Amino acid sequence: PNIRTYTNLMRACVAGDDAQAAFSVFASMQLHSLSPSLATFNVLCTACEALGDWKRAVSVMVDMRVAGYQPGVSAYNSLIAACYASSVPSKAMEAYKGMKRAGIRGNVKTYNMLVAALAQASQWDEARQVMADMREANVQPDQDTISALFVPSEGLELEGTGNGDASAGPGST
Repeated sequence: PNIRTYTNLMRACVAGDDAQAAFSVFASMQLHSLSPSLATFNVLCTACEALGDWKRAVSVMVDMRVAGYQPGVSAYNSLIAACYASSVPSKAMEAYKGMKRAGIRGNVKTYNMLVAALAQASQWDEARQVMADMREANVQPDQDTISALFVPSEGLELEGTGNGDASAGPGST
């Protein structure tokens, strides 16, 4: 098997909801002395996203750079999504800032995940700043952008509802 075969097998593992198996395939590929391609690294980043494993995503991106590849928006989006899934918005923001320093332009998915991660943590000022960055980058919000602002938060109650399971967004009382 060649690198393309291994990468496609890893992609199939992720698509089949067995992202962990992608890393086993990757280990096998390395045992056969095959060097990963950019596509291979991007699949590993997607596997990290599926697993919600931001620490492993950082490691994959370091390995990607060591191999001579520059992580792109797809790799950064996977890292940000893994941070969101792990409820560590500070790490998502670090990834976003690193992305900007590298000159990589975010897309709507980038901004949606950041806003959702920040809203989940009730970090409304930061979420507003990300929305301002989105406007400045001329990235058009979509339905998911708006939905990201209304992440359910435990214990929040909308005025007059009397139940604690209502979602609240920026500016709620």
